[in-house]
Amino acid sequence: MSHTKYYIGFAASEELVRETKRLLELRGNVPPHTLLKPLESVVDAFIPDVLANLLINCCDAIGLSPMANKIVNGAVDTINSAVSLLVGQLMKKRSDQEIVDMVAFIDDIFLPAAISSNGVDSAGAEISQAKFEEMKFVTNEVRAGRAQQVMPQLHTLMIEVADLVQDSFMRRPLAVLKLNFVVRKVVDGTFATCKATAHMVVNRVFKQLNEEELLRLADYFDKLMITAEQA
Repeated sequence: MSHTKYYIGFAASEELVRETKRLLELRGNVPPHTLLKPLESVVDAFIPDVLANLLINCCDAIGLSPMANKIVNGAVDTINSAVSLLVGQLMKKRSDQEIVDMVAFIDDIFLPAAISSNGVDSAGAEISQAKFEEMKFVTNEVRAGRAQQVMPQLHTLMIEVADLVQDSFMRRPLAVLKLNFVVRKVVDGTFATCKATAHMVVNRVFKQLNEEELLRLADYFDKLMITAEQA
């Protein structure tokens, strides 16, 4: 019997879909160590997809001012540089079990079109049904013209979503890797940088949106809320 899972996610790019399907097709048919290169290709496609869908495209949809766009683009550059440098180092010399666990993570976040509520191949960070329903309620209130009534709840959700995405897409996969103390400190520093940068964007950009911009944000955010029917 299938059951519904809930996600914050996005339609995956052609490159991410292609590399993910290739990786998952290879799994179980080749030695684990030969999956490292295909895994790296998935990660290389995944990072820009996350930043594009959760920051760049979102801000384009809202129609931000030049100054707000400058803040967002600076944040994207900071996060992309920090994550790309870290991933490049961490993907080297991984054990077979670590590779298998990382591939399993990719399988978990990849939502094929056949099971995804948006009808296209997607990637998603799983959330609870309660949080999904809260997000739906708040976005529906904003779209109904009642943004002021839910503003405190909306601002809290913005921070929660930023943290949730980082935890799901960064902390969870890196938790399966065996890292020494020095590398772990570097990882923690990267997490702190990304979290602070995301919170800065929320506080300086998203919390300053006017009613019309909030409506466009709600419309865009509604598309990021995905369900999937899992066996």
